[in-house]
Amino acid sequence: MIISTPNLRPLRDQVMQRRVGRAREQRLCRFEVGGGSCHDKTCDDLHVGDFEPSDKDIALYLLDSTGGALRLFNEGEIVSQLAQARQRLEPSQGNLEEVVADALSSLAGKTHQLVQS
Repeated sequence: MIISTPNLRPLRDQVMQRRVGRAREQRLCRFEVGGGSCHDKTCDDLHVGDFEPSDKDIALYLLDSTGGALRLFNEGEIVSQLAQARQRLEPSQGNLEEVVADALSSLAGKTHQLVQS
């Protein structure tokens, strides 16, 4: 079974709107504004990563947008597959679409196994 990767743009837009709405009082991190990266674990400013969907956001979106293809899985199982996909793709720093495609491929394999059982 193949589970196609849905368009993730609506998810990104939704996350962006939600985060910007909550962050009106915050400023952008001075290290990231110039294209760098912040390594200060105590920094309360906004960071580029704050605008990326969480694995929970992604899992809920996938459950809603794959037309029931993931009905055999719950949110936690999808989050787990996303985390595993990030680990597998770590050396190449996979982008969001690659991570989701990898996780969906793994879930499709599990779906096939469950259906065959």
